Amino acid sequence: MDLSTTYPQDSYFTHIVYIGESMWENEENVATCGYCASENLESAQIRKIMKPVCTIAMRSKREAEKLEKTIHRELDRRYGARAAVWGCCALRGGTKPNRSDEWWVCSTGEIQEVMFKIFGGEL
Repeated sequence: MDLSTTYPQDSYFTHIVYIGESMWENEENVATCGYCASENLESAQIRKIMKPVCTIAMRSKREAEKLEKTIHRELDRRYGARAAVWGCCALRGGTKPNRSDEWWVCSTGEIQEVMFKIFGGEL
């Protein structure tokens, strides 16, 4: 049973920005940040093989993309090269499906810290 359809959907929030940790063996120290349409979070979890730790509801795709890009820039600045996780774009030569190249060697807590600094106007 898909429990995601058993509660009322608020159309005011159309997208979600998520922070997740890899569920793949030997990838305990990598984390991701991305966005998706609100109804597609379960698909993102499956595609990226990740467990969301934090989600933020956004009012539009544009708003979600803007937050995601800001977080990605700061993560690139802080942690440098992105992690080449199993099944990522680089390893699959860009073919689909893939887990994206939006992974960093850091904890989900460190990504949450970046997000909170953005919301607080510090970044």
